Amino acid sequence: MKMIFVVMESGEMADYIDKQKTLNVIFEIAENVIRSLPSADVQPVRHERWNKIDVSGLASCGCGYITDRYSVFNYCPHCGARMDGE
Repeated sequence: MKMIFVVMESGEMADYIDKQKTLNVIFEIAENVIRSLPSADVQPVRHERWNKIDVSGLASCGCGYITDRYSVFNYCPHCGARMDGE
């Protein structure tokens, strides 16, 4: 096994220790900031489809919302359900 010894100037080790302490403080602050963030308030995704009511061009969602512009929406503007028909 080969051993290598490095001779340091007197100020080099002190700089290294100060840098390490600074990094530790930065990581601690970052961790506290991340942990203080609120968790996401999510709901399960609802999947629906537009159900044509009659020949008038009206359609309804499962929540009861009725519209004549159902082909424009990828989601129900009333309940937020995805209109992908799954």
